[in-house]
Amino acid sequence: MILIQKCSRNLIEEVINYLIKENMFSVLFRRIHPIGLESEPVFEGKDWTELSLHFGVIDEKYNGENDEEILRKTKKFLESIITSSREKEVADNIRQFLNLLYQNTEGYKESAYIWKGMLEMEYDFNLIKYTVKLLECMST
Repeated sequence: MILIQKCSRNLIEEVINYLIKENMFSVLFRRIHPIGLESEPVFEGKDWTELSLHFGVIDEKYNGENDEEILRKTKKFLESIITSSREKEVADNIRQFLNLLYQNTEGYKESAYIWKGMLEMEYDFNLIKYTVKLLECMST
């Protein structure tokens, strides 16, 4: 819930623009999937930018340019989630992605043990922190 002093179109637009500028919009708002689609896989498990798309860091128009910047923005998003009410949901999404990534190990054989190890992490906090660290290493 977001509270503002006055309910005017200008103020609402100002707040939304600020949230987008500060990369907080996707933290506070998330896409709600239509009923019945929860069982469909969200990820293909082929590219880390799938997480960026899922978390609203990028949109469907993303053409693959500037992956390092996208990974940094995704890392910033995940850092903002730690100890929030969405921690479990985000960690479960990361697990779903990693599971598919591990299953599609064809192009990532050297990294398969990392995905498997991350999948074995019991605590959501640790999984998100480790994912942040991994994204940090991938974007430098």
